[in-house]
Amino acid sequence: MDKDQTADIAAAGLCAQGEEENVVALLKHLSNSLAVFADAALKEFDITYSQARIMMFLVEQGGEVTQKELEEYLKVSRQTVIGMVSRLEKKGYVESRIDKDRHGKKTVMISEWARKRGEDMDSNRWKFEHLLLKGFEEEEIERLKEYLRRMHTNLDNGGIEDIK
Repeated sequence: MDKDQTADIAAAGLCAQGEEENVVALLKHLSNSLAVFADAALKEFDITYSQARIMMFLVEQGGEVTQKELEEYLKVSRQTVIGMVSRLEKKGYVESRIDKDRHGKKTVMISEWARKRGEDMDSNRWKFEHLLLKGFEEEEIERLKEYLRRMHTNLDNGGIEDIK
């Protein structure tokens, strides 16, 4: 079976199920809605959801990571990370430098100014998550997390070849 046939079969499968029944379509719709909602909530900070993901990762990693680590975390190209970091630098959220201790790799660090604003952003993130999970019992939330982790693992361990 060639790539075109595989794409046609996949498309037929997606169309055969209504969007309400198709997990991929539901996840994509949710992802799009999350991005729009998050961008609106982050507007007061002059930052996008994608940029906020960099900021959250920096905080989780102690405030400093290599550009390569950002590429791997975000699963985007080097050029995309360069652009995102550059915009964050212009806004004062991060600083970057070539790190001699890391064999000349570019290191990205959260700025002091951003650390101070981080508490407000974190508060918004928890409000956002609370809204998203409204009406869910704790057990349901834990199951949902497990299901999402399993899907993520399935994609990480599989490849496009697995669906051909």
